[in-house]
Amino acid sequence: MRRSVSVIWVWDRAGIDFELWQNWKATRGIYFISRTKDNMTFTTVSQVAPDPDRPIDPNILSDERCLSSQGTEVRLIRYRDPVGATVYEFVTTAFHLPADIIAWLYKARWNIEKVFDQLKTSSTRSRLGQPAIRRNPSKRKFLCLAHNLLELFEVHLENDYRICNEAGLQRREKGSPNTLPLPGKGYAVSALLTKLFQPLQCSIKLIRWLRSTGSPAPSIADPACLARSYAHS
Repeated sequence: MRRSVSVIWVWDRAGIDFELWQNWKATRGIYFISRTKDNMTFTTVSQVAPDPDRPIDPNILSDERCLSSQGTEVRLIRYRDPVGATVYEFVTTAFHLPADIIAWLYKARWNIEKVFDQLKTSSTRSRLGQPAIRRNPSKRKFLCLAHNLLELFEVHLENDYRICNEAGLQRREKGSPNTLPLPGKGYAVSALLTKLFQPLQCSIKLIRWLRSTGSPAPSIADPACLARSYAHS
């Protein structure tokens, strides 16, 4: 890997070899983001100063420069989920990113994992079969490719035809962090969670409409047919 290319790896509680990560950061430009484990110990060295040009996220409880038990310098961020009020601890070698961006990247990684779980669940009801998918990397890549193509096609429909899943958007807004009731909490919500919140699973209405495009009846394949279907829950 070229040193000029920076890469961020986001892991689920897998950052244990801090010396290795520090070496990869210094020699290859590879950074990692993970969550802490219960048996990890850190010594605080100093506080990481927030960027004065960015709004302060009140859910960042602390942002510290620390030393791991191996003596490696890492960054420790404590973040409070504004919806459930759960506090998460993130450990990273990325000192150049704002703390709220690091929290959002981990959330994005978790959303991707949910998509994988959905693909595995749906594969048990399909011809592909879950055991076959686990044994065949090509099928796993095909499922990811198909999912991403459907996401891009939905963007195309919205941009070029002004067709969007209105009923799905309404359901998503009801469950989005900026509209969820937070009794007794009153925590502010970062724009990263409200502006960049994305649905995880493609609409079944879109899939059914795509299957019908091979039908001899032009009205079924007409984009207006999908628009009418999207308009109703």
